[in-house]
Amino acid sequence: MTTAPSIQRIADELEIRNLLGELTYLADTATDEQLERYLSLFTEDATWAVISDGVALASQERAGRQAILEGAQQRRASGAQGPGSGTRHALHTIHVRFDSDDEAYALCYWHYYKGSSSDRPVLAAMGEYRNRLVRTKDGWRLARRELVQG
Repeated sequence: MTTAPSIQRIADELEIRNLLGELTYLADTATDEQLERYLSLFTEDATWAVISDGVALASQERAGRQAILEGAQQRRASGAQGPGSGTRHALHTIHVRFDSDDEAYALCYWHYYKGSSSDRPVLAAMGEYRNRLVRTKDGWRLARRELVQG
């Protein structure tokens, strides 16, 4: 017989799922002025990493909110994401695991589309996000995100 999850655990999972959804939405739509909200979803010392064999994407790791902001700004400047880029991320197949009351891991798939404003967007890339989350005084925040293509 399994034990039913507590109301708090259910609320925590919903908060984590909403955080992941908001982060994805903001990556695509936030103006430069709205990037502060995007950054607020990470812990101060968060890490954003691309785990890659170097063929399709270069491996990289950005530590801290300032470095994560610089990465977002570079992706926007190159037209890879952000308002006017015609790109969209789709997040799905989300699995949340709690390692303790204040630590969680969320694994999910992502799709990256180009030409989102056309009648035939093109799937340009796909992969998984490996997310380490922690509970803070401001709620759940992303402590580490690993992007793995494929």
